[in-house]
Amino acid sequence: MNFKLVHKITGLVVFLFASVVYLMTVQPTMSFWDCGEFLACAYTVGVPHPPGAPLHILVGRIFTMIPVVGDIGLRMNFLSVFSSSLSVLLLYMLSVRVIRNWRGPEKDWFDTIILTIPSAIGALSLAFADSFWFNAMEAEVYGFGTLLMTLSIYLLMRWWDKADEPGADKYLFIVAYISGLALGIHLLVVQVVFLAGLMFYFRRYEFNWKSFFIAIGLSALAFFIVYPFITKKLPSIISGAPEVGFFVVMAIILGAIYWAFKNDKRIGKLAFLSIFLVIVGYSTYISAYMRAGVDNLPVDNNDPSNMERLLAYLNREQYGEQPLIWPRRYSQEPQHERTWKLYSSDLDFMWK
Repeated sequence: MNFKLVHKITGLVVFLFASVVYLMTVQPTMSFWDCGEFLACAYTVGVPHPPGAPLHILVGRIFTMIPVVGDIGLRMNFLSVFSSSLSVLLLYMLSVRVIRNWRGPEKDWFDTIILTIPSAIGALSLAFADSFWFNAMEAEVYGFGTLLMTLSIYLLMRWWDKADEPGADKYLFIVAYISGLALGIHLLVVQVVFLAGLMFYFRRYEFNWKSFFIAIGLSALAFFIVYPFITKKLPSIISGAPEVGFFVVMAIILGAIYWAFKNDKRIGKLAFLSIFLVIVGYSTYISAYMRAGVDNLPVDNNDPSNMERLLAYLNREQYGEQPLIWPRRYSQEPQHERTWKLYSSDLDFMWK
């Protein structure tokens, strides 16, 4: 019996069901809050509020040019619709893999039902969760960001299943590249870096408490390298001499990759190639730098047309600072007034 065909049909039904419901409930035009800004930026390839979302803007521009409907806002909303539908499909596929790894390959119809029904229920539960459904209806970054996060986790599971086969590390390299790309959408995807480190440990090494805590430390280091080092510190380093800084950084990374391959350092190859791919993915921010130099650009927040202004843009300097951990300090900035009135402490804010 072809069990794989059953899984494919079930996944297709889940995807189509979510897509139809989303298309029936999608915002028919521009909606509130940041959506109007993202729509205007996608249509004009502009620069949204810090720290920006250049990949979202570039892909959104493609969607605004698809002549399926007349309203430009609805065209942009379709990006969130189909991103969210694909996320639901990927969650179904991911759930099937998790259950299969736990129970083993299916042998009969009962095993197939155990795999497909709970996976479909879980995927559709996400599809109609309040926040997820809401984000699937409008031109925000969360639908697209969730798609890349779900895709990354699915690829990690693919690597887990094929880790003993030659060339399996390609899945980890794809995840690294997606993590870099996702920096041009939303930082929510960066958390996958920590997960990837722990999955690598549990798949490659025998568990003991010492090695486990080392793995946690190295996973945290990998997270720190992506954010904030590559995201914030690397542009700051390059800005000192932008004409040569980028080439110096690339020469160092490529030299490290060459050393790892020449000496057959497997972990080194994986680490340095992953860093390189994250940086390549992060390069979507070049589009914000270039577009800010266009005269009379309709939306050009912070005008990041030189390295100094780009750093301020990436570091969100226009928002100021608000302490989250240490005792609160009074702020006269209007956006902080509501927080002071409604919450008595940082813990009160987090708890509520």
